[in-house]
Amino acid sequence: MVVVTLSLMGASATMLWLRQNRWIYLADSPKASRTDVPAPDSFGLPYDELWLADFNDGAVQQHAYFIYRRSSSPGQLEPPVPTILYLHDRDGNMGHRLPIAKTLHRDLGCNVMMLSYRGFGKSTGVPDEQGLKADAQAALDFLLTHPVSNRGPILLYGHGLGGAVAIDLAARNPITVAGLVVENTFLNLPKLLPTVYPHARAFTALLNQIWASDKAIATLPDQLPIMFLSSAKDEFVPPTHMAELFTLAGGVAPQRPAPRPKTLKEWKTALAAPPPAPVKPNPFRQWHEFTEAAHNNVSEQAGFVACWRSWMRATMGRVDPDLVARLAREHWRRDDNGRESDGGMTG
Repeated sequence: MVVVTLSLMGASATMLWLRQNRWIYLADSPKASRTDVPAPDSFGLPYDELWLADFNDGAVQQHAYFIYRRSSSPGQLEPPVPTILYLHDRDGNMGHRLPIAKTLHRDLGCNVMMLSYRGFGKSTGVPDEQGLKADAQAALDFLLTHPVSNRGPILLYGHGLGGAVAIDLAARNPITVAGLVVENTFLNLPKLLPTVYPHARAFTALLNQIWASDKAIATLPDQLPIMFLSSAKDEFVPPTHMAELFTLAGGVAPQRPAPRPKTLKEWKTALAAPPPAPVKPNPFRQWHEFTEAAHNNVSEQAGFVACWRSWMRATMGRVDPDLVARLAREHWRRDDNGRESDGGMTG
């Protein structure tokens, strides 16, 4: 019996070591994600289609979309607005996130850069931690040299695994990144693994994909604006991971009522405990919890756009979100010939 148990454990460990990338990076889910990549024009969004090269591996070509407003006057650039580099979760491709890009572009008036990581969508290569970090850096480097995006602040927005990518990118580029938004992201993969694959709890030491966001986020400058968007009903990442990331970044975690003591010993312990020391919150950290949201639908919740505007107004004095939104509305009321058009906008 002992021999059988040890054999099964050994087989499980070997399987985890060999197949962990396929379990972590679900590039083939949903079906046809490697070939069916919706384009922004299907949502009425103007864009450039890009293929970015990995300087360290010329065989890797990264598929990306840059969605930005065209000037109504030939030869002139639009007023500078924020550019959001959106980094998606561990499945699908960038085209599946176009509804989010539409909200960021049309309701907030921002430019949006999206990419499919290597091995996702039509991008070539095989996904792994170092490769995804290189992909994100290539996208940021592109934005830093583009005449539209390099005139305004560049913000990073990552969801799930994309949040880990964004945190790492911000940690390696603390000067050039103007702000960071993290949505439903984990502390690190070894701490998340038992939640996703409970049978693999004993083998977390075998992971070679770590994504140590808990360490990286603690290195970010105090003055870097960071917004945390957390789903109370996240079925994939425990909300406690987001709360701890917020604390590690210097935020004051939301206080929840302590459980009521049930025994005399618990009462004595509670009464003897000193009051918590006051903590001064960092004004550059914002926390927003969506009580009814799951892992993938924060952008569909009431108040999502309001959170963005509030954060931009509070922490980015050079950006007036109301002005940017008004310019976006005016832009989308005009088509390329100057005729009035609603451009898909509402309100």
